[in-house]
Amino acid sequence: MNLLIPITGLFMALADTMPGLSGGTICFIMGYYDTFLQSIKDLIHKDTRKQAIKFLFQLGIGWIIGMLVGILVINKLLLDYPYQMISFFLGLVLISIPMTFKSETKYLKEYKNIIFAILGVILVVVISSLGSSIDINIQGQYPFYFYLYVLGVAMLAICAMLLPGISGSTILLIFGIYQIVLDNVKQLLTNFNIQSLCLVITVIVGVLLGALLISKSITNAFKNHRSKILYLIMGMMIGSLYAIWQAPGVLSNEDGVAIMPFSIQSFSPIAFICGICAIIGIEIIKKKLNNNRGTKHEL
Repeated sequence: MNLLIPITGLFMALADTMPGLSGGTICFIMGYYDTFLQSIKDLIHKDTRKQAIKFLFQLGIGWIIGMLVGILVINKLLLDYPYQMISFFLGLVLISIPMTFKSETKYLKEYKNIIFAILGVILVVVISSLGSSIDINIQGQYPFYFYLYVLGVAMLAICAMLLPGISGSTILLIFGIYQIVLDNVKQLLTNFNIQSLCLVITVIVGVLLGALLISKSITNAFKNHRSKILYLIMGMMIGSLYAIWQAPGVLSNEDGVAIMPFSIQSFSPIAFICGICAIIGIEIIKKKLNNNRGTKHEL
Protein backbone atom coordinates (compact mmCIF):
# COMPACT_ATOMS: atom_id res chain seq x y z
CA MET A 1 0.00 0.00 0.00
CA ASN A 2 1.18 3.53 -0.82
CA LEU A 3 0.91 5.21 2.60
CA LEU A 4 0.56 8.62 0.95
CA ILE A 5 -2.93 7.73 -0.31
CA PRO A 6 -4.56 7.03 3.10
CA ILE A 7 -2.67 10.02 4.53
CA THR A 8 -4.28 12.13 1.80
CA GLY A 9 -7.70 10.73 2.72
CA LEU A 10 -7.09 11.49 6.39
CA PHE A 11 -6.21 15.14 5.71
CA MET A 12 -9.14 15.47 3.29
CA ALA A 13 -11.57 14.33 5.99
CA LEU A 14 -10.07 16.68 8.57
CA ALA A 15 -10.59 19.53 6.11
CA ASP A 16 -14.15 18.46 5.28
CA THR A 17 -15.21 18.75 8.94
CA MET A 18 -14.11 22.40 8.99
CA PRO A 19 -16.51 25.00 7.52
CA GLY A 20 -14.61 27.01 4.91
CA LEU A 21 -11.92 24.40 4.16
CA SER A 22 -12.35 21.94 1.29
CA GLY A 23 -11.11 18.36 1.18
CA GLY A 24 -10.68 18.88 -2.56
CA THR A 25 -8.05 21.52 -1.78
CA ILE A 26 -6.05 19.02 0.29
CA CYS A 27 -6.38 16.36 -2.42
CA PHE A 28 -5.07 18.85 -5.00
CA ILE A 29 -2.12 19.79 -2.78
CA MET A 30 -1.23 16.13 -2.30
CA GLY A 31 -1.22 15.58 -6.06
CA TYR A 32 -4.06 13.04 -6.22
CA TYR A 33 -6.91 15.25 -7.42
CA ASP A 34 -6.95 14.01 -11.03
CA THR A 35 -6.58 10.39 -9.90
CA PHE A 36 -9.37 10.82 -7.36
CA LEU A 37 -11.85 12.18 -9.91
CA GLN A 38 -10.88 9.61 -12.53
CA SER A 39 -11.25 6.76 -10.03
CA ILE A 40 -14.80 7.83 -9.15
CA LYS A 41 -15.59 8.03 -12.86
CA ASP A 42 -13.99 4.61 -13.51
CA LEU A 43 -16.24 2.85 -10.99
CA ILE A 44 -18.92 2.46 -13.65
CA HIS A 45 -16.53 0.90 -16.19
CA LYS A 46 -15.80 -2.82 -15.84
CA ASP A 47 -12.25 -2.73 -17.24
CA THR A 48 -11.05 0.05 -14.90
CA ARG A 49 -13.22 -0.66 -11.85
CA LYS A 50 -10.70 -2.85 -10.02
CA GLN A 51 -7.94 -0.22 -10.08
CA ALA A 52 -10.41 2.50 -9.12
CA ILE A 53 -11.70 0.50 -6.15
CA LYS A 54 -8.13 -0.17 -5.01
CA PHE A 55 -7.29 3.54 -4.99
CA LEU A 56 -10.58 4.65 -3.39
CA PHE A 57 -10.33 1.91 -0.74
CA GLN A 58 -6.89 3.15 0.31
CA LEU A 59 -8.11 6.75 0.29
CA GLY A 60 -11.25 5.73 2.17
CA ILE A 61 -9.32 4.11 5.02
CA GLY A 62 -7.59 7.39 5.76
CA TRP A 63 -10.79 9.37 5.19
CA ILE A 64 -12.77 7.35 7.74
CA ILE A 65 -10.03 7.75 10.35
CA GLY A 66 -9.76 11.46 9.58
CA MET A 67 -13.52 11.95 9.78
CA LEU A 68 -13.67 10.30 13.21
CA VAL A 69 -10.75 12.44 14.42
CA GLY A 70 -12.33 15.52 12.86
CA ILE A 71 -15.71 14.99 14.50
CA LEU A 72 -14.42 13.94 17.91
CA VAL A 73 -11.27 16.09 18.17
CA ILE A 74 -10.96 18.84 15.54
CA ASN A 75 -14.56 19.96 15.89
CA LYS A 76 -14.14 20.20 19.67
CA LEU A 77 -10.91 22.15 19.27
CA LEU A 78 -12.70 24.46 16.86
CA LEU A 79 -15.39 25.16 19.46
CA ASP A 80 -12.98 25.43 22.42
CA TYR A 81 -10.18 27.33 20.63
CA PRO A 82 -11.92 28.86 17.57
CA TYR A 83 -9.51 31.71 16.90
CA GLN A 84 -6.36 29.60 17.17
CA MET A 85 -7.90 27.01 14.83
CA ILE A 86 -9.03 29.67 12.34
CA SER A 87 -5.52 31.19 12.38
CA PHE A 88 -4.08 27.70 11.82
CA PHE A 89 -6.33 27.05 8.80
CA LEU A 90 -5.61 30.50 7.35
CA GLY A 91 -1.89 29.71 7.39
CA LEU A 92 -2.55 26.27 5.96
CA VAL A 93 -4.58 27.54 2.99
CA LEU A 94 -2.41 30.60 2.30
CA ILE A 95 0.77 28.56 1.87
CA SER A 96 -1.20 25.95 -0.07
CA ILE A 97 -1.97 28.33 -2.94
CA PRO A 98 1.58 28.70 -4.36
CA MET A 99 2.49 25.09 -3.49
CA THR A 100 -0.59 23.75 -5.27
CA PHE A 101 0.11 25.46 -8.57
CA LYS A 102 3.91 25.25 -8.74
CA SER A 103 3.69 22.22 -11.06
CA GLU A 104 0.99 23.81 -13.25
CA THR A 105 2.90 26.91 -14.40
CA LYS A 106 2.59 26.14 -18.12
CA TYR A 107 -1.19 26.25 -17.87
CA LEU A 108 -1.13 29.46 -15.84
CA LYS A 109 0.70 31.32 -18.61
CA GLU A 110 -2.64 31.78 -20.36
CA TYR A 111 -3.17 35.03 -18.49
CA LYS A 112 -6.44 35.86 -20.23
CA ASN A 113 -8.06 33.19 -18.06
CA ILE A 114 -7.45 35.22 -14.90
CA ILE A 115 -11.10 36.26 -15.19
CA PHE A 116 -11.94 32.73 -14.00
CA ALA A 117 -9.87 33.31 -10.85
CA ILE A 118 -11.92 36.43 -10.16
CA LEU A 119 -15.13 34.44 -10.70
CA GLY A 120 -13.83 31.77 -8.31
CA VAL A 121 -13.22 34.33 -5.57
CA ILE A 122 -16.69 35.83 -6.05
CA LEU A 123 -18.34 32.39 -6.04
CA VAL A 124 -16.84 31.31 -2.72
CA VAL A 125 -17.36 34.70 -1.05
CA VAL A 126 -21.03 34.78 -2.08
CA ILE A 127 -21.68 31.21 -0.93
CA SER A 128 -19.86 31.77 2.37
CA SER A 129 -21.71 35.03 3.00
CA LEU A 130 -25.03 33.21 3.00
CA GLY A 131 -24.18 31.74 6.41
CA SER A 132 -26.85 29.50 7.90
CA SER A 133 -29.64 30.70 5.64
CA ILE A 134 -32.16 27.95 6.36
CA ASP A 135 -33.32 27.28 9.90
CA ILE A 136 -34.12 23.61 10.47
CA ASN A 137 -36.00 22.93 13.68
CA ILE A 138 -37.16 19.31 13.86
CA GLN A 139 -37.79 17.73 17.23
CA GLY A 140 -38.26 14.03 17.90
CA GLN A 141 -38.57 11.60 14.99
CA TYR A 142 -37.44 12.87 11.59
CA PRO A 143 -40.22 12.81 8.96
CA PHE A 144 -39.60 11.05 5.64
CA TYR A 145 -39.34 14.30 3.67
CA PHE A 146 -36.46 15.39 5.91
CA TYR A 147 -34.40 12.37 4.79
CA LEU A 148 -35.06 13.36 1.16
CA TYR A 149 -33.93 16.89 2.00
CA VAL A 150 -30.74 15.58 3.64
CA LEU A 151 -30.10 13.35 0.61
CA GLY A 152 -30.30 16.34 -1.75
CA VAL A 153 -28.12 18.56 0.43
CA ALA A 154 -25.52 15.77 0.78
CA MET A 155 -25.38 15.44 -3.02
CA LEU A 156 -24.83 19.19 -3.32
CA ALA A 157 -22.24 19.17 -0.53
CA ILE A 158 -20.06 16.49 -2.16
CA CYS A 159 -20.14 18.47 -5.40
CA ALA A 160 -18.69 21.36 -3.40
CA MET A 161 -16.14 19.12 -1.65
CA LEU A 162 -14.84 17.90 -5.01
CA LEU A 163 -14.10 21.49 -6.04
CA PRO A 164 -10.99 22.83 -4.27
CA GLY A 165 -11.93 26.04 -2.49
CA ILE A 166 -15.59 25.33 -1.70
CA SER A 167 -16.31 23.58 1.58
CA GLY A 168 -18.99 20.92 1.72
CA SER A 169 -19.39 21.79 5.41
CA THR A 170 -20.33 25.32 4.37
CA ILE A 171 -23.08 23.92 2.15
CA LEU A 172 -24.40 21.89 5.09
CA LEU A 173 -24.35 25.08 7.18
CA ILE A 174 -26.23 27.09 4.56
CA PHE A 175 -28.98 24.46 4.34
CA GLY A 176 -29.19 24.16 8.11
CA ILE A 177 -28.09 20.56 8.67
CA TYR A 178 -24.39 20.88 9.60
CA GLN A 179 -24.97 20.61 13.35
CA ILE A 180 -27.72 18.01 12.87
CA VAL A 181 -25.38 15.74 10.88
CA LEU A 182 -22.52 16.18 13.37
CA ASP A 183 -24.80 15.48 16.35
CA ASN A 184 -26.16 12.31 14.71
CA VAL A 185 -22.69 11.02 13.87
CA LYS A 186 -21.59 11.63 17.47
CA GLN A 187 -24.76 9.95 18.69
CA LEU A 188 -24.07 6.96 16.47
CA LEU A 189 -20.54 6.64 17.81
CA THR A 190 -21.36 7.08 21.48
CA ASN A 191 -24.95 5.89 21.91
CA PHE A 192 -26.20 3.85 18.94
CA ASN A 193 -29.76 4.44 17.75
CA ILE A 194 -31.67 3.64 14.55
CA GLN A 195 -32.63 7.23 13.71
CA SER A 196 -28.99 8.40 13.73
CA LEU A 197 -27.99 5.36 11.67
CA CYS A 198 -30.68 6.13 9.06
CA LEU A 199 -29.62 9.77 8.82
CA VAL A 200 -25.93 8.91 8.45
CA ILE A 201 -26.74 6.30 5.78
CA THR A 202 -28.81 8.93 3.95
CA VAL A 203 -25.84 11.31 3.97
CA ILE A 204 -23.52 8.56 2.68
CA VAL A 205 -25.90 7.65 -0.15
CA GLY A 206 -26.22 11.31 -1.10
CA VAL A 207 -22.45 11.71 -1.12
CA LEU A 208 -21.98 8.64 -3.35
CA LEU A 209 -24.68 9.70 -5.81
CA GLY A 210 -23.40 13.27 -5.98
CA ALA A 211 -19.81 12.11 -6.52
CA LEU A 212 -20.82 9.80 -9.38
CA LEU A 213 -22.85 12.54 -11.04
CA ILE A 214 -20.29 15.36 -10.82
CA SER A 215 -16.93 13.57 -11.19
CA LYS A 216 -17.32 12.98 -14.94
CA SER A 217 -18.14 16.63 -15.59
CA ILE A 218 -15.15 17.88 -13.56
CA THR A 219 -12.80 15.35 -15.20
CA ASN A 220 -13.91 16.41 -18.69
CA ALA A 221 -13.55 20.08 -17.75
CA PHE A 222 -9.96 19.47 -16.61
CA LYS A 223 -9.20 17.55 -19.79
CA ASN A 224 -10.59 20.15 -22.18
CA HIS A 225 -10.15 23.44 -20.27
CA ARG A 226 -7.36 22.84 -17.76
CA SER A 227 -6.04 26.41 -17.72
CA LYS A 228 -9.49 27.91 -17.10
CA ILE A 229 -10.29 25.36 -14.36
CA LEU A 230 -6.93 25.90 -12.65
CA TYR A 231 -7.53 29.64 -12.53
CA LEU A 232 -11.05 29.00 -11.22
CA ILE A 233 -9.66 26.75 -8.48
CA MET A 234 -7.00 29.34 -7.62
CA GLY A 235 -9.73 31.93 -7.20
CA MET A 236 -11.80 29.60 -5.04
CA MET A 237 -8.80 28.85 -2.82
CA ILE A 238 -8.21 32.59 -2.39
CA GLY A 239 -11.91 33.02 -1.65
CA SER A 240 -11.76 30.22 0.91
CA LEU A 241 -9.55 32.48 3.07
CA TYR A 242 -12.61 34.70 3.46
CA ALA A 243 -14.80 31.64 4.12
CA ILE A 244 -12.48 30.43 6.89
CA TRP A 245 -12.32 33.94 8.38
CA GLN A 246 -16.13 33.96 8.54
CA ALA A 247 -16.47 30.45 10.04
CA PRO A 248 -16.72 31.43 13.74
CA GLY A 249 -19.73 33.60 12.94
CA VAL A 250 -21.84 30.53 12.10
CA LEU A 251 -20.65 28.32 14.96
CA SER A 252 -21.95 27.93 18.51
CA ASN A 253 -20.33 26.31 21.52
CA GLU A 254 -21.76 23.28 23.33
CA ASP A 255 -24.02 25.56 25.38
CA GLY A 256 -25.52 27.04 22.22
CA VAL A 257 -23.80 30.41 22.68
CA ALA A 258 -22.70 31.97 19.38
CA ILE A 259 -18.93 32.35 18.94
CA MET A 260 -17.81 35.92 18.34
CA PRO A 261 -16.63 36.72 14.78
CA PHE A 262 -12.95 36.40 13.96
CA SER A 263 -10.93 39.64 13.93
CA ILE A 264 -7.37 40.94 13.71
CA GLN A 265 -7.31 41.14 17.51
CA SER A 266 -8.16 37.43 17.83
CA PHE A 267 -5.57 36.38 15.23
CA SER A 268 -2.93 33.95 16.57
CA PRO A 269 0.46 34.31 14.80
CA ILE A 270 1.77 31.09 16.38
CA ALA A 271 -1.20 29.04 15.13
CA PHE A 272 -0.88 30.72 11.72
CA ILE A 273 2.78 29.69 11.46
CA CYS A 274 1.86 26.16 12.58
CA GLY A 275 -0.60 26.00 9.68
CA ILE A 276 2.14 26.97 7.25
CA CYS A 277 4.51 24.42 8.78
CA ALA A 278 1.82 21.72 8.55
CA ILE A 279 1.61 22.04 4.75
CA ILE A 280 5.40 22.18 4.43
CA GLY A 281 5.54 19.04 6.57
CA ILE A 282 2.96 17.33 4.35
CA GLU A 283 5.03 18.25 1.30
CA ILE A 284 8.16 16.79 2.90
CA ILE A 285 6.28 13.59 3.81
CA LYS A 286 4.93 13.36 0.27
CA LYS A 287 8.38 13.68 -1.29
CA LYS A 288 9.93 11.23 1.16
CA LEU A 289 7.26 8.57 0.59
CA ASN A 290 7.41 9.03 -3.18
CA ASN A 291 11.20 8.75 -3.14
CA ASN A 292 10.98 5.58 -1.07
CA ARG A 293 8.56 4.06 -3.57
CA GLY A 294 10.68 5.17 -6.49
CA THR A 295 7.64 5.92 -8.60
CA LYS A 296 5.29 8.80 -7.98
CA HIS A 297 1.68 7.83 -7.13
CA GLU A 298 2.37 4.11 -7.56
CA LEU A 299 -0.53 2.08 -6.18
